[in-house]
Amino acid sequence: LTAHDIEIYRPGSSARMSLFSRYPFLNKELVDRTRLNCFYYDNESVLWLGTSDGLQQIRFDSSKHNVRQSLIYQGQQSRIGAVYAISEDAMGNIWLGTEEGLVFYNPVRGNYNRYTPYDVNLLNTERKAVYNLLRDKGGIFWLGTSGGAYRFDADTREFVAVAEDPNLMNSSVQALALDVNGNLWIGTENGLFYYLRNSGKVKLYDLKDGLLNDFYTAIVADPANSLFLAGPSGLSVVALADTTPSARIPRVAITSIRYIDNNPASPELYHQVPDTIVLPWKRRPLQIEFAVLDFSRPGNNQFRYRFGKPGRDLQWNQLGTQNSVILDNLVPGKYVLNVTGANADMIWNNTGQSVLIVVEAPYWRSKIGLVIIILVSLFLIFIFLRFWIRQFFNLSRENQERENYARQIMVQKEELTLKNKAITDSINYAKRIQTAMLPPYKLFKSIFPSSFILFMPKDIVSGDFYWIHKIGSKIFIAAVDCTGHGVPGAFMSIIGFELFRKITNIEGLTRPSDILNRLNDDFHEIFKDVDNVVLRDGMDVAFCSIDKKDMILEFAGAFNPLYLIRDNKITEIKGDRFAIGLDETNFKEQTFKNHIIPLQKNDIIYIFSDGFADQFGGPDGKKYKYRRFRHLLLNLHQLPMEKQHEILENNVMEWQGGQDQVDDILVIGVKVDF
Repeated sequence: LTAHDIEIYRPGSSARMSLFSRYPFLNKELVDRTRLNCFYYDNESVLWLGTSDGLQQIRFDSSKHNVRQSLIYQGQQSRIGAVYAISEDAMGNIWLGTEEGLVFYNPVRGNYNRYTPYDVNLLNTERKAVYNLLRDKGGIFWLGTSGGAYRFDADTREFVAVAEDPNLMNSSVQALALDVNGNLWIGTENGLFYYLRNSGKVKLYDLKDGLLNDFYTAIVADPANSLFLAGPSGLSVVALADTTPSARIPRVAITSIRYIDNNPASPELYHQVPDTIVLPWKRRPLQIEFAVLDFSRPGNNQFRYRFGKPGRDLQWNQLGTQNSVILDNLVPGKYVLNVTGANADMIWNNTGQSVLIVVEAPYWRSKIGLVIIILVSLFLIFIFLRFWIRQFFNLSRENQERENYARQIMVQKEELTLKNKAITDSINYAKRIQTAMLPPYKLFKSIFPSSFILFMPKDIVSGDFYWIHKIGSKIFIAAVDCTGHGVPGAFMSIIGFELFRKITNIEGLTRPSDILNRLNDDFHEIFKDVDNVVLRDGMDVAFCSIDKKDMILEFAGAFNPLYLIRDNKITEIKGDRFAIGLDETNFKEQTFKNHIIPLQKNDIIYIFSDGFADQFGGPDGKKYKYRRFRHLLLNLHQLPMEKQHEILENNVMEWQGGQDQVDDILVIGVKVDF
């Protein structure tokens, strides 16, 4: 078989002829497109060619040459792929070894099936290519795959791995042969494996055994009890009689015991190992070497050992060809080491050799050392108890002093509690007074039905307050932020209430700028003659005058602005950059500007203090800020005013999260629908 042809050799003649030249009806172009991997001549005189792209069928009786790249049955189609091996069972079914596994094909009915070689015990379900396919007299198929050799029962359709030897099952099998004894020879890229069918043992042959090749392309076992092995380096002929293993059980010996340290030339502790060895206590690894006294192929000798306390049921540990074991961190005591081995023919010495290892205790664990340790321990316990008793009396005295201090603290706490309650009651009463001074919410809703007031004091009493007053067709609205908190802010709010009432009702001022200028003068008039008082708190004010009749809005502000939303756009009318009552030197030169804005239907007006924008919170603990506040108002201004109140309150509470409220919050919204 060449890459693209089959050559015919006649016995007794040196002449050879191409299959394609002898039979002109064959289509050589079909073969030239692929690579020939194998061929098989079945019982029906049909020649099957396995190629790199499917299956080709040659029928000499009808002079036909067909190509099958896929198998089709009852509407189901499966690509064949590369075919590496072909065989036939007793029923005339064709079996194919392909790159996708083992394929069953009935050429009469056309049905087919695909099987993937794997073994449950090895937990190896990786897809394997089938390179070799060999059928024995019992109808069992032997498979050489890209991952080991398998036995396949065509009746039960089950795979069984030939052996659990990892060297074999991790090798690609390139050749298979059954000898006259029914044993299996397996050629791989890692050497030649010999599988004894009756015992299930696997034996490896390589260059050390006199073979020419490590890699085999073909194996033939002839009836004369010889084996022919073909590979890249030539042909090896093996007499099967020479492979019969010896039945002699080899001896096993422990050859040396040494410590492992930084000195590679560390001397052996024992050259001739006795039945019992005594070792001093040293925290150094101990290396024990052993050997199987069979030197036919010593590199293939196998070892196993068990180690532990005497009298226990110890488990065997497989070492393979490793002829030493390292014992580390041995505590003082007795140990038994049992070593067994097998020669290259896997004849095991199950008795092996045993040695009792006694590790001596260090000096501090000897009898004298234990007595010294006990005496020192008793002395330390005595010292500790004496110290503990002294500490106990000291702690008792300190506890008595702490109890006296605690009683004094409790008395002071009760006094502070009473004082705090009195102060809290007074502040709560001040809150009721302040609440009574605020314009009723019903009054505000009666004047502006489409409006809301969001009022959230930081403390019991508030430094922020709102004010509304109606004179004729003009309505005055103010959102005031006294720059102090709590009680100081509440006092300032009371002064602000009274001054607003006096300026509008008694003095009759109606322009917002005039009202704020007059308010600023009155603040300084009130506090100018008070000794030892420096006014540190003032007022930030957003003051509006709305004329319902002429639809005119007048605004003046002390720091606080006014927001007007019209046609989905927000306009900020800024207040002046000075507060009411804080500047004692230039207050007469500071006058507030009066802004006049014509109103339109559905305009929305917002005035507020700085509490909403200054609230800390959010994921980073930062201020809310005016930019986010304007964006929020622009998104919700088309909603009903009551809904706006709800969203603003929920939004600031959600932003605040677990942090404290930093200032009083006041937001007033009015929709122009009058």
